[in-house]
Amino acid sequence: MPLAAAPPLLRRLREEDEETTLLVTVEPDAARAPAPPGIADVLRVPADHPPFARAFLDRWRPDACAWLSGTLRPALMDAAMTRMPLVVAGARADLQAAFAFGIPGALLRRARRVIALDQRDAQSWRRLGAPGDRVEVAGPLQTCAEPPPDDEPTRRALTPRLAGRPVWFAPAVPPALAGVVAQAHLGVLRRAHRALLVLELTDGSPADLDPSRAVRQDGANPAACAVEEVHETVVVDDPRLRGLWYRMASVTLMSDTLRPGLAVADPDGPAALGSALVHGTHHGPFADGYTRLVAEGASLEIAGPDRAMGAVEALLAPDRAARQAHAAWSIVTRGAESTDRLAVTLFDLIDA
Repeated sequence: MPLAAAPPLLRRLREEDEETTLLVTVEPDAARAPAPPGIADVLRVPADHPPFARAFLDRWRPDACAWLSGTLRPALMDAAMTRMPLVVAGARADLQAAFAFGIPGALLRRARRVIALDQRDAQSWRRLGAPGDRVEVAGPLQTCAEPPPDDEPTRRALTPRLAGRPVWFAPAVPPALAGVVAQAHLGVLRRAHRALLVLELTDGSPADLDPSRAVRQDGANPAACAVEEVHETVVVDDPRLRGLWYRMASVTLMSDTLRPGLAVADPDGPAALGSALVHGTHHGPFADGYTRLVAEGASLEIAGPDRAMGAVEALLAPDRAARQAHAAWSIVTRGAESTDRLAVTLFDLIDA
């Protein structure tokens, strides 16, 4: 299972049964990773031989199996399907690998349900042996945490003060990129003189930020932010305010993706809350999410920090920002629907 898909699935499962736990297995060459909150453990998948598969399942005794990988492991899948219902979901069928390794067609005929990514993927699963009446299309699984909360009272208090100004947000900006973001805003202001940058800093302030034209938002009382027309920047240092600004900003620049080695934030947060995304090419643990957004035209990827100004300026055009934000929101919504469908299917099969 992709580790990022586990927390959303667990949340949905616990809506039905709060005692539910998940055991996550990852590929043998996957880097060691701590178990997310609520996950029983994250283990490397056992060797695909009957004795190892049986020993693994006898140790953990799960009630159901969600197979979320296109890599089929006949011994483990066979051992699982003799003990519990197995659902294949959220992974693209790897026809080439399956045929190369001689995966038996009878294997998938025993799967209780296959939830495919799209119609083409559904056809591939059928070619591998899945019964047609057990295959359905639901799209990719959700791979993000819950979006950060949107502080509605604060948003209502701040909206009149912004007076229709174009707002863009740069969350989690490290010291090495604070000056880059500030310079990008100066360039944006030459075209959109009323634009407002909301700058969330991880440490310190950029030297080229004019203090007379900046106002700080107090995390303890965010609604008291005295932003006025003269202010060009709102400085934020509380990550708990991200949900508020994802909702209020038409564009979000994920500056932590512009250089390698930074702690990357989840792109699905702003996507779920309606902000158009600009980001770089260094996606960290959220590579799948960023790749999906780029592939469907739901984000704007730039080659480096020097492209930030032009990208933000382009997306501040209301029509373009709205189209891209809606596309990103649609992707996140589909992921939530697919996760919901998988959770319902698992409980139905366990109860049957």
